[in-house]
Amino acid sequence: RKQVCFVLTSGNGGHRDIVQCAKFSSDGTLLVTASRDGSAKVLDVLARKVLFTLDKNNGGHEGWVMYAEISPLDNRFLLSAGWDGKIILTDLTKGEVIHVIDQTNGGHFDHARTASFHPRYPLFLSAGDDGSMRLFHRKSHQLKWLLSRENGGHREAVLSASFSPSGRRAVSTSDDHRVIISDISRREVVFRLTQRNGGFADHVR
Repeated sequence: RKQVCFVLTSGNGGHRDIVQCAKFSSDGTLLVTASRDGSAKVLDVLARKVLFTLDKNNGGHEGWVMYAEISPLDNRFLLSAGWDGKIILTDLTKGEVIHVIDQTNGGHFDHARTASFHPRYPLFLSAGDDGSMRLFHRKSHQLKWLLSRENGGHREAVLSASFSPSGRRAVSTSDDHRVIISDISRREVVFRLTQRNGGFADHVR
């Protein structure tokens, strides 16, 4: 018989507002959640307890946390995107924020919607309401590529961005109704799915 094995609520260390996302680590041992209560939480799946909470009290976001995920190779880093426009990188082994990306150092000029680790290399993507998808180096924290309207990217808010399993390509979706596939190594758009070629008539999440 199928049963619910665990429920995370405000009464046992969970969130106090709408939960925007929940995602397992690649090995399934951890679960990360992001919420409009301004926090991201890392949960030990087997122990069924919260191991770490990122919020404004320890360097986290000011406002809604839209998305969060854990680095796929080592479960060491937490990456989060917030309504405050920030992308925050946290070292879970130390329990502390190690870098914050915002509009002063290559980040978004509007709300950040999502952030995603590369499956193999120290890179990550972010997407935001400023209409851009951005590629950063995880160690140097430098902006490596910016895809926007000016170089063939989206025309409105970018709602999601993620890598292909190989990490060679990235896909992004937008309020402009388009799905764009980009070649990461060549830093160029390789395909656009639009309403004209069988795509969508409304925004794509």
